[in-house]
Amino acid sequence: MNVITKNKYLLLIIMIQGLLVFYAFGSFILHADLYLFDPKYDGLKNYFTYYTYITDQLGKPFFHYNFMNYPFGDSVFFTDNTIILSALLKFFHVENHLPLYHHLFFISGFVLASIAMFFLLSSLIKNKLLIVTASVCLPWITPQTMRIWYHFNLSFSFIIISYIYILLKTYKYRGQKINRKWIAIEFICLYVSGFFHIYYILILSILGLTFNFFSILSNLQKKQIILGLIHCALIAISLLLFIQTITYFDIYHDLRAHSAGGYDWENWKFRLENLAMRNMWFKVPFIYNYTHNIGYETHAYLGAFALYSIFLIPLYIYFKKQQKWESNKFLLLLMLSSLVLLSIAMGERCQITERNFTFTNYLNPFFYLHKITDWVTHFRCLGRFIWPFFISFNVAMLFICDRLLNIKKLRILIVIVGLLLVCDTYSVVDFNRNSPRFNSVFTEESMKKMKEVCEGIDAQSYQAILYLPFFHVGSEVSEYIIDPDENGCVEAFQLSYLMHLPLMDCKMSRTPEKQAISIFEFVTTGKPDNYLSSKLNSKEILIIVNNNLLEHGNKPTNEDVLPKYYAQRTILKSPKAKLIKSYGEYAIYSYAP
Repeated sequence: MNVITKNKYLLLIIMIQGLLVFYAFGSFILHADLYLFDPKYDGLKNYFTYYTYITDQLGKPFFHYNFMNYPFGDSVFFTDNTIILSALLKFFHVENHLPLYHHLFFISGFVLASIAMFFLLSSLIKNKLLIVTASVCLPWITPQTMRIWYHFNLSFSFIIISYIYILLKTYKYRGQKINRKWIAIEFICLYVSGFFHIYYILILSILGLTFNFFSILSNLQKKQIILGLIHCALIAISLLLFIQTITYFDIYHDLRAHSAGGYDWENWKFRLENLAMRNMWFKVPFIYNYTHNIGYETHAYLGAFALYSIFLIPLYIYFKKQQKWESNKFLLLLMLSSLVLLSIAMGERCQITERNFTFTNYLNPFFYLHKITDWVTHFRCLGRFIWPFFISFNVAMLFICDRLLNIKKLRILIVIVGLLLVCDTYSVVDFNRNSPRFNSVFTEESMKKMKEVCEGIDAQSYQAILYLPFFHVGSEVSEYIIDPDENGCVEAFQLSYLMHLPLMDCKMSRTPEKQAISIFEFVTTGKPDNYLSSKLNSKEILIIVNNNLLEHGNKPTNEDVLPKYYAQRTILKSPKAKLIKSYGEYAIYSYAP
């Protein structure tokens, strides 16, 4: 495909994908201030940390987040606030139209994925219609697509597709000297990917390392071994540089736990059956449909196109011998590498179906790494490691279809499976189009009640807000974790947003245990310990209590923390706490530290 033709097809793909994106998500662009992808849970936390980090005027270090876990705050890398976008806007002091930039940033991921897929497929297959169709369709049917509704940063399939293309380019020059251009691009891609979400850099690094490992095994010439080892070293350096970067800007690094809970939990792992678990947004049925959905972290449906294309593999093998087609060594190595990631996604103890047939997964590299360090437990959502396999398998099926198109009597079969890809794409786009639009909790109308609650209070006289019922998430220590009542969490975020005051409550990741203990001690005894006192200033703390939620809201199910939950009214009985306002079910106190 020459450059002019290539540019025409690329432009066509961008136009088609742009129209589909606007059809599915146009309301989030045209009415960005009115809608949120997720008005509760982790999605709301992402919006809140994004807004407050960019508009923060507290003057702490640039990469430090101050609006939860006050007075400690936390490194911005542990807030899930889309650091690539938020840091850029903060650096240039952009504070207007933040919802619009947020939505455009994530929605553009579909277009970028199509561009990356076009370049990848153009290097592997010949049929232009197949290239255009797959470049538009595949980004919609990946397991990452629906993450745009709750874990926004994990919706970027273009990152994995782009890296596979980079691997292809570096592999292309493997027989020669190291291609500095593509090695540099790979290094930058790996390093930057971690700032979209830390899972990306580990997934890509493992994919790159295993790809080079199998590449070396496939060609044991001395020169190839040296080039492969150099390549592996550069991947490792990129990963270590990223870790060093976030460590350098993390002033609480020495306080953080070395392990995390939930590792190898069944609801966060992949099962082989999940490859055929058709989610509600797919309409085309497969012969076998696994229906036991145990959570979004397990989603790995390959799509009707890939599943039905499996039946074309025997035909491909037969005609490959007859037509003397050359094998694509890159795809073979890519599939082997993605299978390693699939084994990681299955966890250390694997379960098949609901019959509780389990076995130890000795093919999982984490099984051995875990014996050396508990560091791997921080990557507890193992199901995410299946994503490269989805891309690799679908691309491999496209390669097979492309070859079989050379056999005239088989073309109708390829057209049929191609239409399945289009049908799946249509159903996903339509599902996103018709999904509920959630009203933003940060509009004037939505915050009207909280405005009345804090009316007449001079926010500048206070250093922070303590919202009750108290919540604190992130320490990974069960007796110091209180999940929020989600309605209370919305109120707390609205109050902080309106008054430009940080929260002592917390909903973040990997918060140091020492800080959680200190804040819990303050809430349950009414007395700040020395560690907390050393961080507070002379201003008073504003305590806002929703008595209705405190009495009748959702309470912790963990018995370890229940005594602390019921003890939170103790702070209101402190002689330093003074009732300054009552409004309906709300009571507002000032606390002099």
